[in-house]
Amino acid sequence: VLWCTHSAALWADEVEAKEAPKKERLLVLWRSVSAWADLILQWATENALIGSVETVQGLIDGKAAQGQEFYGAPRALIMAALQELQRRNRATIFRSSTGAEGVKFL
Repeated sequence: VLWCTHSAALWADEVEAKEAPKKERLLVLWRSVSAWADLILQWATENALIGSVETVQGLIDGKAAQGQEFYGAPRALIMAALQELQRRNRATIFRSSTGAEGVKFL
């Protein structure tokens, strides 16, 4: 049994699920999803990316993201943070015709 408070963990399967999640992969976080979302939004603001589009993969391992605390983070964590930004109306997540995922910062 695992008890988590203060959004210290998330089911990676739920973030990435297109169907009912299996809850097999748990990410334990040292900061909340909301705090990760704040870091990504701060980076986007500081780099004049508000109104522009970035790929999700670029946030994970792109040159522009090098040196950021979220650089190299698991895809599930990045997606959860972007979903939080979308919930706040600060980002829109989309999938291109080629299947690549992107985000537009608002």
